[in-house]
Amino acid sequence: MIKRLLFFAFMAILPCLSNGQTQVLVDTSLEATGAGGSDWASSSLNFGTVLCDAVCGICGGPCAPHSGTWYAWFGGAGPATAEEGTLTQTFNVTTAGTGSLNFWLMLPITGVPADSLSAFLDGNMVWFKLGDDSVGYGNTYALVTVPLGAVSTGIHTIDWRGIESGTAPTVFNILIDDITITVDAGTGISDYDFENGVTLYTNYQDHILNCAFDFTERTDLIIRINDMLGREVRTGQMQNVKKDYITFNTYGLTGGIYNVTFIKKGMVFTKQILIQE
Repeated sequence: MIKRLLFFAFMAILPCLSNGQTQVLVDTSLEATGAGGSDWASSSLNFGTVLCDAVCGICGGPCAPHSGTWYAWFGGAGPATAEEGTLTQTFNVTTAGTGSLNFWLMLPITGVPADSLSAFLDGNMVWFKLGDDSVGYGNTYALVTVPLGAVSTGIHTIDWRGIESGTAPTVFNILIDDITITVDAGTGISDYDFENGVTLYTNYQDHILNCAFDFTERTDLIIRINDMLGREVRTGQMQNVKKDYITFNTYGLTGGIYNVTFIKKGMVFTKQILIQE
């Protein structure tokens, strides 16, 4: 297995429009940067960059892009070798609104809890995955949606940091591709419950309800969505979750107030949300 030795710089960018929302990143598929562009900055302790194409090898996954030719591969150094990689873009938001980070993730070879991949917005962690947390991921890409809450106008930075501790008996490989950040000025609403570690974001335009979790310890979780007549309209279940996300499609539901109930370790709490047709 080899990884290409390259280094890239980065620059501020301009927003573009996508599906009624403002998409604020450029080179979302990493193709331009991989070919020598400067939209993303990348570093790697062992390889110079986390950006890869077919020259990097298949990593037993196989490692491959979600689309196009290029993708970001974090880890890959192998047993007894520490690795740290970064991927960064600075972007400009011209209209404040509710933000959402979306990307495709593959975890072809899991690691240990000391291995991780994290995403930071302006230095604040908004998402992370531990090396041994393979629930919902594997040898195929899965879409991950991360509610960012309110995003102000001005310059911001999205920063990915991958850590391979070198303490696992095998290599740790985790891949991302097709990264977008959308800022919605008026088609969604966020609800934060810091006490219970839950964030709800309803995107009215795309008929999506995102539930984000930030618990103090790992737990099994059941999510049930009921209308005001008590009828269950959506349900979901997650195992061994600490920081993670689940997305529900609300298309076809009658507009109105719904109860979202969370059940974990014998604890039950309910939040109300507004769903629009």
